[in-house]
Amino acid sequence: MRNLILVLAWLFVLFVAGYDVYFAWQYREGFQVWETNPVARWIAAGYGLAAVFGLKTALLGFAVAVAAYCHYRGDRLEVPYTLIVSAVHLGLLLHYLLGRLPEV
Repeated sequence: MRNLILVLAWLFVLFVAGYDVYFAWQYREGFQVWETNPVARWIAAGYGLAAVFGLKTALLGFAVAVAAYCHYRGDRLEVPYTLIVSAVHLGLLLHYLLGRLPEV
């Protein structure tokens, strides 16, 4: 059961990260205006949006590899690590969801 929860948590992270890339691609013309991450803006300005996507993919791959390594080794940091990464991506998802709600 614990393995299933961890796999689902990482699938959630991958889903949110994938949507983030999709959103950035759909609104790429105004990327420098709406993106709040200054590092992503700097990389996009200097190297293009593809470089941002490549870096994001590499870093996310590294994060999943660290989680898999912790799981394989039976490290007790596997759960807190997964919770932290999942919480960050939950915040990103809420940012997208709340940003799309109509103003009242």
